[in-house]
Amino acid sequence: MENEKYVVTDLSDEGKKVVLAVGDHYQVYYYHFSDENFAKESIEGEIKNLKNENNKIERFITSNYERYEIVNTNIYTIYSRIDHTYIYVSTFRRYRSEVIKLLKNIGYY
Repeated sequence: MENEKYVVTDLSDEGKKVVLAVGDHYQVYYYHFSDENFAKESIEGEIKNLKNENNKIERFITSNYERYEIVNTNIYTIYSRIDHTYIYVSTFRRYRSEVIKLLKNIGYY
């Protein structure tokens, strides 16, 4: 991410590793958990909160991968999990293709 001109900050605590990468138009949060179950529980909690806000959520799930995308009138949000890590981005809808391109480059889409 630093090679792509993002400012990277470690926000980790005792329970999980969290890294924030700030770019020009959005922020990318990277979460690393001690095991896959913790990652699944965390992402499920986030998605549950989004469902409560009446969002239409598109999802794609395989054995070790989950992707949830929410596209509203103005906002694009994505959660993408691989094994015991996941990435979260929420930005204006006009940056959706830019976010997808970035996530493809790092293997999360």
